[in-house]
Amino acid sequence: MGAALLDVHPERGSLVNSIAPLTGMAAGAMLSCALLAYQLAPLHSGYLLLGVFVLLLIGLAWTPETGLLRNGAWASLRPSVAVPPQARTAFWRVMPGNVAVWMVGGFYLSLMPSLLAQNTPAVSPWLSRISVAALTLSGAVAILLARRTAATPTLRAGALCLIVGMTLMLFAVHRASTGWLLAGACITGLGFGMAFLGALRSVLPLAKPHERAGLTAVFYIESYLANSVPAIIAGYLTQHLGLIDTTYIYGGVILTLATLAIVLTFIPRLTKEK
Repeated sequence: MGAALLDVHPERGSLVNSIAPLTGMAAGAMLSCALLAYQLAPLHSGYLLLGVFVLLLIGLAWTPETGLLRNGAWASLRPSVAVPPQARTAFWRVMPGNVAVWMVGGFYLSLMPSLLAQNTPAVSPWLSRISVAALTLSGAVAILLARRTAATPTLRAGALCLIVGMTLMLFAVHRASTGWLLAGACITGLGFGMAFLGALRSVLPLAKPHERAGLTAVFYIESYLANSVPAIIAGYLTQHLGLIDTTYIYGGVILTLATLAIVLTFIPRLTKEK
């Protein structure tokens, strides 16, 4: 779908590819909490999403075709995962920043609820969801504000916000402050949005039309692995080192990757920036 969006409109497709995951995460966090808090059949209401997907599938009938019709419909369903040669340099260059971005997402979905529960006397299921929404919605706002800015400055500014936001978050953990944790989420969210947009716009426009699906697939595989694998490792470390020490280690890795991302933006680029 991400590749199809780029086919329909390269500029707007890149914007939607950036903003949709963030707004979707915010909406999913808040809606799932509402199902839980108000006992709206939380174990069954999720199946309503299937109905939404069916409606979207029907809507494709009115979507203009952007490719050439040719034989091999069944073969076209085989997944294509590849980074074209002309995009490899840019892909490796933005990888530290993109991994840092999605590690932040994994942190807020895994460790943040426990940190908030530890620092807040009144435990509420809404608080952890609000922290996720603060992160992702501020990221969406950052994308809207930076959509006219070139890819490299956007990535650089995003990585800087990640550094500031994660430093503030680690300070909040040290001071056991819920307010500073949420403030850190907002600043980190700005970095989340800008760094993700900068990474996308540095890589995806370099693919030729027939290469977009494969490159988009690689980009999102990297993103969601960075979102999930470190969170699983953090869960293991929490059982052996404790929540606070694990948080410091996790945050330190993100700070290191974000710093590396900034350094790499000053290396002469070999690819054309969009």
